[in-house]
Formats: sequence, structure tokens, C-alpha cells
Amino acid sequence: ISVQLSFSQWRFNEGGNSFDGKYKSAIVKGKGERFPYSSPSLVINQFDDGSENFYIKDIGSYTRSSFPEIRFYFDNSTTVYYVDDYTLERDILFIKEVSNSENNVRLSKIELINLLKKHSKVRFRVSDKYSMNDATFSLKGSTSALNRLYTDISQKNNDLETFLNSAKEEGLSDFDFENIKSKLEKELNL
Repeated sequence: ISVQLSFSQWRFNEGGNSFDGKYKSAIVKGKGERFPYSSPSLVINQFDDGSENFYIKDIGSYTRSSFPEIRFYFDNSTTVYYVDDYTLERDILFIKEVSNSENNVRLSKIELINLLKKHSKVRFRVSDKYSMNDATFSLKGSTSALNRLYTDISQKNNDLETFLNSAKEEGLSDFDFENIKSKLEKELNL
């Protein structure tokens, strides 16, 4: 028996209208395991006013009162990530905050974006006391789409890495390095 999974590549869209202003989106279709939620989408939007959202659509129908748990992991990794803060709107799950299961540390936006660019697949599980659905998304093409979405963040991150590498070469301690890095990421909204 041979099972073949077909995944979409990431794509980048730009658009806008008079009501919402301009937006940019990075989108990929995935493969869900439970009908009728077998074709979920992972979407990251960035709006003209600087706001953004990150959501999964069509992974299942959950309510806040059923206390769904949202977890995900990347291929070739044993680390499980938990979505700590989210909102639900029918079949759309807006992800607001993510933490690492190994040390319960909150991921910054740039850390999450870098994980999406580094790996080849991400697998989400959404479950509550009534149901569960797993969804897998290919990350093929994510680097290109996310770099177009976050051109300013990519540049800030490169500048930050260059600065920190110079500081490290000058003898900055690991403690000071991490402290400065954390403060700069917050300041630069990374």
C-alpha cells in the first residue's frame, strides 16, 4: 500500500480595499485528517497599519468554552510548541502567543517565522473534549513568501545578527549577549 500526500506550496498575495487598506499575505493549503476539515489553510496577514494576524482556517469547529488545546511541531524535531493565547471565530483559529514545551519560553515573532522558514513541514493538532484534528502543512516555498511578507523584519534581523556577532567577537559574555538580544528584539518588535 502506497500513500501519497499532496501539499501546496506557499504563495504570496498583496491587495487592499477602501475599508481595510492594503495587506500582504503568505498562505499555504495543508492536509487535514478529519472530514470535512481535510483542506485547512495556514495564513499570515500583514496590514498597512502595522497590524497582523496568523491563523489556521478549516481545521475544525471549536468554541472557546470547549477549551481546545493547540499544539504543533516541526519535522525532524522533538520539540512541541503550544499555542498559549488564541481567539476563535467559527472555523478560524487566530494564533496570538506560542511557547516552547521544553522550557515554556514564549517564542518571539521572528523565532516563529525563522522556524517556518527552516523546516520542511509543520504539523498542528487541535483537540478538545469532543474532537481532534491533525493538519500538516508543507513549508516548501515558505522562505520566499515570508521574506516578501516581512521585508523589514528580515532586514532588522540581519542587522541585529551582524551587531550581536560583532559584540560577541569583542568578548561579550553569554549572559549579556542573551540579555541584549532579548531587549533589542523587543525594541525592534521582532
